[in-house]
Amino acid sequence: MIFQTDQWIFWAIIIVGLIAYSILFDTLLNTSDELELRQARCQLADSCLAALPLLGLLGTIMGLLQTFADMAADHVDFNTLIAGGVGTALGTTQLGLLFAVPGYLLSHFLKSRFQQGLLLNDFTKELRDEV
Repeated sequence: MIFQTDQWIFWAIIIVGLIAYSILFDTLLNTSDELELRQARCQLADSCLAALPLLGLLGTIMGLLQTFADMAADHVDFNTLIAGGVGTALGTTQLGLLFAVPGYLLSHFLKSRFQQGLLLNDFTKELRDEV
């Protein structure tokens, strides 16, 4: 299994991703707020989203360092040793990007709606009408 849930970096990526998405969805669905407040929320979400690939990179470095440390300790099972560290390294990168890319798309969508001057009240009414 690539995702080793005993690594704190996986949990950090998940928590920051959930915070970013909760801000974005709150901004999308809460149409009673002022435009400036919604734009400020988007900026906060963008900051969280920007941290996700960096946390993934940190996990990559941690996984590779663990692999090199285990190699230096001369462990017997070399294949398991390499697979564990590289799995952690690639898993954190994947998880960071998995959260960040759709979040950036949603954030860009919200910002384009703000720039067009369209109120999200109209957008949510359209969504309700389609459903």
